[in-house]
Amino acid sequence: MRFIKSLFSFESSFVLWLFSYQYKNAFEIFTSPDITVLLTLVLIPWGLFLWIKTKPVLQLRSPVILVFLGLSSWFIASSFWSPSEAYKLQKTLCYSLYTIPGFLMDYLIISRDPERLKRLMGAFLLFSTVVLAESYHVFFINGLVTISDILNNNYLVTGQTLGVGLLVLVPYTWFNFMSQKADAKTIPVGCNPAITEKLGGFHNLWLWSLLLGSLFFYALMNLGGRGPVVATGAALAIFYGMKCWQSPTSTQRTLLGVHFCTLALLCTLGYFMLNELFDHTGSHFQQRLAPLMTGQIDEAVNERFIYYQSAFLTFLNHPFVGVGFGGWPISHGLGDVSLHPHNIFLEILSETGLVGLAGFMALLYFVFRNLKLQVMFSTPERTSLALLTTFSFLSAQKTGDLHDNLLLFVMLSLCAGLQR
Repeated sequence: MRFIKSLFSFESSFVLWLFSYQYKNAFEIFTSPDITVLLTLVLIPWGLFLWIKTKPVLQLRSPVILVFLGLSSWFIASSFWSPSEAYKLQKTLCYSLYTIPGFLMDYLIISRDPERLKRLMGAFLLFSTVVLAESYHVFFINGLVTISDILNNNYLVTGQTLGVGLLVLVPYTWFNFMSQKADAKTIPVGCNPAITEKLGGFHNLWLWSLLLGSLFFYALMNLGGRGPVVATGAALAIFYGMKCWQSPTSTQRTLLGVHFCTLALLCTLGYFMLNELFDHTGSHFQQRLAPLMTGQIDEAVNERFIYYQSAFLTFLNHPFVGVGFGGWPISHGLGDVSLHPHNIFLEILSETGLVGLAGFMALLYFVFRNLKLQVMFSTPERTSLALLTTFSFLSAQKTGDLHDNLLLFVMLSLCAGLQR
């Protein structure tokens, strides 16, 4: 009953809204009317009600909120001197309707309650698992020789969804694994005994969950593109590095090694067994990475380098206020189209100048200034939040428009909320 109730919670609806671009193109019922707009119209008054119900005490005067609203105001104001007509309107509306409400809802509602954060991470995992199941359904129908779009979307979108699922799953497996070893000598620093006691009732759940993680890994390697795979790998490396740092005894480090080796073994076995099942050789990620390993620059990488250079030159020509929201494509000679430099810092610099960059850096400062790593890695939910923040930040360095990087702003908002 509790699980069914959580499916209709604010957090589950928030995840459906956050990842609506993943599935809405697959079903006509979600495009007319647009499911993202409909969920926005539901979530904003719902969130406002929940916020008022908590009897807030001047939460809107938080430095994080003030800096974010100031930064957002500058972004929107820059559209007035942008040479764009159509794209700046689209970008301004999307940022105003999605990014700003998403940041505020996470900070004012979800981050203030540990149970809400737990439900949010559970909803992330559930949604990602559904997309994972659809991925294997497509594998069985079409095979892996030609990667087919999942739910009528591109591989970068699906890669982000699968990466989120894996990064939520792995911390839970670790805490459950440690609950099986819980005693005075083996509970690691930063592992809450109450958490291990609660998870301890699910015997060997960690092993079955790691098996699910190996399925995420295989789908990610064949659908995720280079960016999501690298960002996921970097986040997992940080996870194991932090847990090693938090494990002062050899026994704890040995247990961490067992967990890592189990995940690596299951991923390796799953990789070869599923390749045999699907009559496939290698992986999509391997095929995309191979040219770079031999020093060849493919079209996608070369295009990004050109965009980076162009965005930086645009910044040099308009150093203080930028060319304006949505104006970079025109300055690059692409016309009034929906394109971006594929790097969040260069996008902010080129379109909003040093003023915009200073505001963004101030936001990062106020988000992370009081966060302690010991706290961030103390529970499964907070650990997942730390990994997802790393993942979304790295992803924003190579793809996604400013308003498309909604996941990053949502994670930053949750991190800021933990300071309370």
